[in-house]
Amino acid sequence: MLDDKYRVDELLAVGGMGAVYVGTHTKLRKRVAIKVLNPNLSTPPMIERFHREAITASQIGHEGIAQVTDLGTSAAGEPFLVMELLEGESLATRLKATGALQIEVACELACAILSPLGAAHRAGIIHRDLKPDNVFLVRQSRGEMVKLLDFGISRATGLEGEFRLTTTGLVLGTPYYMSPEQARGDSVVTPQSDLYSLGVMLYEMLIGRVPITGENYNQLMYRVMMSEYTPPRQVRPEIPEALERLIIHAMASDPAHRPPTAEDFERALLGFCRPTFRDNTIERISAQSMGGFNPAFTPPPMAKSGLGPPALGTAQTVAAGHIPTQATKKTRKGLIAIVALLLIGGGAAAIVVATKSDDLPAAPAPPPAPPVAQTTPPPAPPPPAAPATITLKFAITPADAEVEIDGKKSDGDITVQKDDAKHHLHIAAAGYTPHDEDIRFDETQRLTIELEKVAAKPVKGHPQPQQQTKKHPDKIESESPY
Repeated sequence: MLDDKYRVDELLAVGGMGAVYVGTHTKLRKRVAIKVLNPNLSTPPMIERFHREAITASQIGHEGIAQVTDLGTSAAGEPFLVMELLEGESLATRLKATGALQIEVACELACAILSPLGAAHRAGIIHRDLKPDNVFLVRQSRGEMVKLLDFGISRATGLEGEFRLTTTGLVLGTPYYMSPEQARGDSVVTPQSDLYSLGVMLYEMLIGRVPITGENYNQLMYRVMMSEYTPPRQVRPEIPEALERLIIHAMASDPAHRPPTAEDFERALLGFCRPTFRDNTIERISAQSMGGFNPAFTPPPMAKSGLGPPALGTAQTVAAGHIPTQATKKTRKGLIAIVALLLIGGGAAAIVVATKSDDLPAAPAPPPAPPVAQTTPPPAPPPPAAPATITLKFAITPADAEVEIDGKKSDGDITVQKDDAKHHLHIAAAGYTPHDEDIRFDETQRLTIELEKVAAKPVKGHPQPQQQTKKHPDKIESESPY
């Protein structure tokens, strides 16, 4: 028994954070899920994270977020949460069984995730660990319903510094779905970090695998920060070009280049959903009267050069066609009424409005003006194109090593003109073997080089200790349910 009211019935699942049991509230005779923190992780920061899940879920109050109804500590000192018992499976389990989903199904699932995620963002809460394991597909009488789980590492906006100080040494977020700013360890994370994770999940739902992988943690983090992945249409050509543009927009390296809000992202996806789902979603969005909503949002077109951050801009249609709103119709009627009043009042100003040809009488054409001889000046020569540049990023061990390029000392990352010539790189440090190689300035690149220490001369009578090798090289597990 827990707190003299919860009976533990059976073990449901075990993960890195702890265990989940099926239990019963003995007084209400209601089945519940009981999440118990692993005793080995019962440190003050982890207990704070554990309790934050209950507080955050109750603050948001959205039906798409798993509700936490109670929290406490067992007689053995183990913190626990009491949650609603969900019947179904996680999105991760579903994708393992089915692989890539139909385009309409994937977009509808993404919209169903964005709805509670938008509610969290409006409450000032950032999830920070959005992934398929934390999306639960609940079976119910009217069909499946999406529930978001585990707001344990979420944080209210404006409190990033405090949270960072209390979690020194912890890696927050699952690497495959982590945003570039999380990978860099930025002190401030915005709601656009969750939208990046959703873009990764949408890619996975459409392709059947995550877009970015690595042989180890460091390599994966580097590829995330550099946005190294294959565009989805190169793997699955039937994906609409506008949908690919939306995914790439959501996975932009710069948070400012991603969709403004979860609601904007959801509305842009509606054009790829089935009509019934789209109509019901539009009705729900209209009923919510959400502030700051931008019905004209659409991702900007991709740059021809590749996957660089797209230029910001506005458009008058959503990704798959503009969905007219009542405000648009009222505006059009208002413009026509203003034109009629000006015409009746005999105003001197002339206003042209695009309407049907039979709405207003055609004005008589003005007499043609006499031809005037004009001298057309020759076109000005185009300005010379600015030379293209690339950036060289360095990760050198030891940190005090001196870097020279073509004999010139370099301090930190540098930006140089792009060319295809060979340039000599020389890296040296006291007590280390120098490193020399030829590089080309043909693309932005990160040079990770670790100098080897100069072997010390053996002293007579003192054998050198043998170096130990790692039996288990660093690697990333494919599954991380918590």
